[in-house]
Amino acid sequence: MAAPGCRDHRVNGHSLKFCVDETGSTNVDVRLSTSSTSNLNWSMHLERFVNGKRTVIGTRDGFVRNNSASHRQFTGVGRQNASMRVTLLIAGQTLRSPTWTR
Repeated sequence: MAAPGCRDHRVNGHSLKFCVDETGSTNVDVRLSTSSTSNLNWSMHLERFVNGKRTVIGTRDGFVRNNSASHRQFTGVGRQNASMRVTLLIAGQTLRSPTWTR
């Protein structure tokens, strides 16, 4: 199954687009965009289901605002036929991408 693509959310009353894609053979790309005119600080975790539990295999931090979208890439993400997801912590909310197999 391919990475889940884009989902729309509401954060602090503003729209947020949260996109997860695979590029190349070993990369996972995450893009964020918002209508907020204030900085929304965020932290994201790339997670893999290993030995019966979710394991964080990469983290990224940053901010997003209406005129400054965020794009982060996790490189060297091998294919292990395991369930994957991205957890996004932003403005006091926890958002999760749908899972996919990589």
